[in-house]
Amino acid sequence: MASFGPWRPDFQPPPRTRNSGHSPGYRQIIARAHARSVKIYLGTLTPNPFDPLTSTPAKVAMRDAVHHWIRTSHAPDAVIDFKAMVRDPTKPRQFKPEFDSGDHLHPSEKGHQAMGKGIDISLFP
Repeated sequence: MASFGPWRPDFQPPPRTRNSGHSPGYRQIIARAHARSVKIYLGTLTPNPFDPLTSTPAKVAMRDAVHHWIRTSHAPDAVIDFKAMVRDPTKPRQFKPEFDSGDHLHPSEKGHQAMGKGIDISLFP
């Protein structure tokens, strides 16, 4: 399992090109995995509205771009939309109250359960 993304304070996005969708780096990793018959499932990031290191306007825009790319690029074999599973529909940048651990950054036990139940297990034969 690999983890990449703008939630890390030291994260710097890979260079983008106009015609590459989101990132040639992500596409290259996916292509290498596919060449070895490894399926790639990408998950969206859970809400993160209040962390001062990762919720700057620039980082929020980056998260939104990553989510858009994950959901629309057709590069992965499947998308697991964790954000959609736990976000508050009236405040989409926040967890539903019952899914918030209290720090507004991590899901609660019920949030983890919702994410687990929201994964299509047919992806894992």
